[in-house]
Amino acid sequence: MEIEKNFSHLYDEDDDILNVYDSDKSPFEFVEISDFISLGLNKDGSFNSLEIADASNFFKSMNINMDKEFLKNLNIAKMKQNIFRGMFFLFLILFSKGGEKIEQSLPPLSRVEYKSPLLKAYEN
Repeated sequence: MEIEKNFSHLYDEDDDILNVYDSDKSPFEFVEISDFISLGLNKDGSFNSLEIADASNFFKSMNINMDKEFLKNLNIAKMKQNIFRGMFFLFLILFSKGGEKIEQSLPPLSRVEYKSPLLKAYEN
């Protein structure tokens, strides 16, 4: 199953935090998957928001073109989600005001390991 959708975005340059979110839906719950990445989940377990702290350093470790200047000039943000063999694959597709496009994959997530704690409680 693959989902690709335009998302709203907000980059706080002072705190270096990037938020990519669905402005039409509030997350059902948030899951912190690391010290610097949090995901907002819908009831069905799909993602509807992403927050990355220390965003410029996080992205620069994978792509030197994604620096503070690029993040500061974001124009369009898309998030693509794909599920394959029990793994979530998330991709950010970001466009700057100057038309530069960068597609960046995030580390894969195991559906079992990062299952929503609230949804797990419903299953029991």
